[in-house]
Amino acid sequence: MKLLIDTQVMLWSFFDHARLGSRQRQLIQENAGRCWVSIASPWETEIKRALGKLNAPDDVAGAIALFGWHLLPIRIEHTRAIGRLPHIHGDPFDRMLVAQAQT
Repeated sequence: MKLLIDTQVMLWSFFDHARLGSRQRQLIQENAGRCWVSIASPWETEIKRALGKLNAPDDVAGAIALFGWHLLPIRIEHTRAIGRLPHIHGDPFDRMLVAQAQT
């Protein structure tokens, strides 16, 4: 199974946060080599860190690599998929993750 790791789950994993449930931890561990992080997640992380709204590792790319996860680039088909999503949620990063997961 391939997993696309959400930004918040990525950060909870880095800090071994209690909010990351046991089932989620198990899925991530069982699929470690098949976990993907959208490039949108480090992008969102750095924006929020610069605004003082987020605590994150200094080297997000290094932390992703340490976990053995893969970076998923944003491709043109992902941007097209965003246009087909219902307007339920306005967060552009979440919308990109949904579009990438569906694509």
